[in-house]
Amino acid sequence: MHKPTQTKPKNNNPDSENVNISFAEVNAVPITHSLPSNSAEVDSTTVDEYARLLQNLTSVPWAPEIRSGVLKDIFHVFHMIYIPKSHGLCVTFSRALRDAIFLPDAEDKRHIMTYLASQDPPMTWDECLQSNPKFIKKHCKHIVSPPEQLYQLVSKVFEVYGPLKDAQSGLPLFSANTLKTVKNILEIIKLGQISDPPGIPLYYCISIASNGLPIYRCWRGTNFTEGAIHRPIRKSMPYSGVSPRHTATRLKDFVFRHNMLVGTYNTTGQHYRGHFDLWLINERQSLLNSEKIRQLIPKSQPVARWVNGNLYVQTTEVFGILPVPDPVQTLSGILKYDQELKPEQYSYLASKQDTRYAVLMVHTTEEKNLFAKLMRTEPVFMREGGPDWPSAVRRWNELSNGKSIFYKVSDSSQI
Repeated sequence: MHKPTQTKPKNNNPDSENVNISFAEVNAVPITHSLPSNSAEVDSTTVDEYARLLQNLTSVPWAPEIRSGVLKDIFHVFHMIYIPKSHGLCVTFSRALRDAIFLPDAEDKRHIMTYLASQDPPMTWDECLQSNPKFIKKHCKHIVSPPEQLYQLVSKVFEVYGPLKDAQSGLPLFSANTLKTVKNILEIIKLGQISDPPGIPLYYCISIASNGLPIYRCWRGTNFTEGAIHRPIRKSMPYSGVSPRHTATRLKDFVFRHNMLVGTYNTTGQHYRGHFDLWLINERQSLLNSEKIRQLIPKSQPVARWVNGNLYVQTTEVFGILPVPDPVQTLSGILKYDQELKPEQYSYLASKQDTRYAVLMVHTTEEKNLFAKLMRTEPVFMREGGPDWPSAVRRWNELSNGKSIFYKVSDSSQI
C-alpha cells in the first residue's frame, strides 16, 4: 500500500498558496463570493478524477479501535493543500474545511450562543465565527472526530469545492497535483492519524473571563515544541564549539526560565513578572518572615504566596545528563567514575554519567578504524545474523582508553 507523504510539499507555483484554515484574521474577512450552488460551473474532469480517487481509497483499511499514538499535526495537513490565490472560492473553501475538521464542543457552543444573544445588538454563532473567530477559539473547545466521521465530512468538502471553476480564470479549485495531496490526506484520515486520541483531553481551562466564559488552552499540534521550545533553544546556544558542560548548563537555564514563564501562566492565567534568581527570593522570604525581623519590625508584613523550595526536602532527580544505571554498567563491562583517575577527555561528561570514561557514539577516526578491524577479526562481531551486541560491547569497552576510544552501551552501538 502506498504510504502517504508526511512532509509539507514544496510550492513551486507562485500563483498558488497553501490553505489557511486556522482561526485567524484571514477567515474573519467578510465573504465576498457566493457559496457553491447548483448554478456554479463544475469541471467534469476534476469530478471524474475525484471519483476514481475515492474508489482507490476503498482498499485502505480503517484505523483499528486503538488509534495511532503518533498523530499528524493538523495544521501541517492544512498547509499541504495549495490552491490558486485568485480563485473566488479560496476563503470560502478554507472556512468549510476548517469547520469540517474542527467541530465545536456542544456545551461550550451553547454557552457562547447564550452570551452572544444577550449582547446589544445580538449576534449569532455564525456571525461571530465570521467576524471574530479568535473569540470562538478562545472560549470553545473543538474536537477532531473519529476517522469514520471525519472522512465523510472532509471528503464531502473536497467533493463539493474541488471541481468548482473560478468565474474569471475558469480553473477548478483543485489542480491535478492538489488531487494527489487530497488523496494522501484522506488516506491518513482513514488511518486515524488526524483524529483526536480517545480519552486524552487536549484542552484545559486557564481561567474564567469577565463575561463568564471559560478561557481554554489547547495542546493540539506541535507548535508548542517547534515554536516555543526548539527554536529558542537553538537561539540560546552558540553556533559551534559548545562543550557538554556548557550545553547542559544552557539547557538547565532554558528549562528553568521556560517553566517559570509557562507554568505561571498555565496555573494562574497571569504572566510571570520578576527575575529568575529564585535563591534570592527564597532567602529574602526566609529573612523577612524570620523571628528576628518580627522582633525588630513588629509591623512588618510576611512575604506570602510564594513556595520557598528551601523549606522542602531536595529532590533526588537528575536533570540534564543522566548517570548510566548500574545494571547497564555491569552488563557492558563499564567501570565506575573515579575522582582520582579523571579521564583526559570529556571528564565532566564521564563524571555525570558516573563512568570511568565518557559514553559516546563512534565518532573519532581511531574508533572507526577499530570498529572496522573488529568486524573483520572478532567472532562476536562476525556472527551470522549480526553481532552479539552485549558481548561486542564488553569487548569494545575492554579496549577503551578515554583518549580516542570511549565507552559504549548496546543501544548506542546499534544506532
